[in-house]
Amino acid sequence: MTQGIQLALLEWSRKAEFSADRAGLLAVQDRGAAYRALSKLMAPDKGLWREINHEDIMKQAREFEELEKDNINKTYKFLTTISSTHPWTIIRAKEINEWINEGDYDKVFSMDPNALQEVVAKTERLSSNKTLCPDSGHELVWIEQYQRWYCYGCNKYP
Repeated sequence: MTQGIQLALLEWSRKAEFSADRAGLLAVQDRGAAYRALSKLMAPDKGLWREINHEDIMKQAREFEELEKDNINKTYKFLTTISSTHPWTIIRAKEINEWINEGDYDKVFSMDPNALQEVVAKTERLSSNKTLCPDSGHELVWIEQYQRWYCYGCNKYP
C-alpha cells in the first residue's frame, strides 16, 4: 500500500508543476518570460539560454508525443516518469504553450466567471489522479499482494 500512495503523490507532484507554471505566467503576465524561465530549466548554463529556440522546443515536444504511438517508447516513457517528482521540462513547455494557444490563459486572465468555470472544469477533467496504462490508456490498479500495478484493459502488468 505504501508504494501505491507514494506513486500517487508523485503523480500529484508532477501535475502540480503544471499549475505552478500557469500561476507563474499569470503572475508575470508575459509569455516570453514564462518560456524563458522554462528554457533556464532546460539549459542551466547561462551561455545556452539565448540559444534556445521556442519553436524548436515545440517541434521537439510534438516529436516526443509521436513516440506514444510505439509501445516500446510509450512503456519507456511511463517507466522513466513514474517515480519522478517533476515532469520532463519539454512537456512543461508544451503544456504552458497549449494552455496559452487553447485560450485558457486569456479566459483566466479575463476574470469572466463563466470562462473561469469552463477552465476549472477542463482542468479537473485533465488532472484526475489516475495512473494510466502506457499500452491501453486504462486506469491501472495497485495489486497489494504483488506490489505492482495491473491493467484490466490489457489483463497484464505493464
